[in-house]
Amino acid sequence: MIDWEVVLASGEVVHANAKNNSDLYLALKGGLNNFGVVTSFQMKTFAAGPVWGGCTYYAPVPGIFDRVLAAACDFATNETDDNTHIMPSVGYGYGQQICICLMWHTKGEENAKPLQRFTSIQPQIEQMNTMRISTHIAMCDELSDFTKDNVRSFYATCTIKPNVSLMSDFHDKWQGTVASLEEVGGFTFAFGFQPLTKTLLQHSADAGGNAKDLTATDGPLFIVLLNPTWANASDDERVFTGVTKLLEEFKNMANEKGLLHRYIFTNYAYKTEDVLKGYGEMSWLSLKTVSKKYDPQGIFQSGVPGGFKLFETA
Repeated sequence: MIDWEVVLASGEVVHANAKNNSDLYLALKGGLNNFGVVTSFQMKTFAAGPVWGGCTYYAPVPGIFDRVLAAACDFATNETDDNTHIMPSVGYGYGQQICICLMWHTKGEENAKPLQRFTSIQPQIEQMNTMRISTHIAMCDELSDFTKDNVRSFYATCTIKPNVSLMSDFHDKWQGTVASLEEVGGFTFAFGFQPLTKTLLQHSADAGGNAKDLTATDGPLFIVLLNPTWANASDDERVFTGVTKLLEEFKNMANEKGLLHRYIFTNYAYKTEDVLKGYGEMSWLSLKTVSKKYDPQGIFQSGVPGGFKLFETA
């Protein structure tokens, strides 16, 4: 993003970019709905061609999760090819479990070497695999299909340093929660882990950074996702309690090993998380200063519903 047109709480229309209102410009890159109404923006683009990727499904045999996990930790720690991305996960549904890996090579290189860590893992359920050359839009549509309509669902997340032993312990804890909730009607439960490599974080910094104050020295990281779905409102409390308890166990386990990171991925954050404080103390205080400067009466804190706020409101 190189320029924002923003309507402030006062009604004034301003532009925020690297030269004008640069503090607001940086705050808007991650600061959510705390500063104004963005009415237009300009962004850099790049040429996009065919993508190679899709989803690989692994047969649910003993040890398959451990092999995918080891490959994911190696990818997160050592991969420098910025044309690749992966989203491994293990899921439960209707008495069955399966491990998958969504992966892409954005330059369209078929079975690119960085992804052979995952395409070489066997056994696979070949008839379910979707690896192919296609478009960005088609790949996005496939990813979207993993989120179902007309079900009860929520996300919960934490961020950790990649570590095989810790993630294996997470998997054991996840299995325990699955066992405690498997009788819930329509219950499914995904446990995913998505890498932020040092290369990815460095590119973000090179593009001007953002309000989240993440640098290459923070990486590599795993964004951990817990995503249950279920059918009936009568089971809400049971599922919320079980999954949020599991998340707290994850955080405690990671913290004990010095592997818990402050960052909370906004799109996956549970409603009770202090997302903006997770950007780091200095960034959080800076965002509050920008809010007071451009919205001194706090209209976007108290008068705009939804999102994560910088100040507690009544």
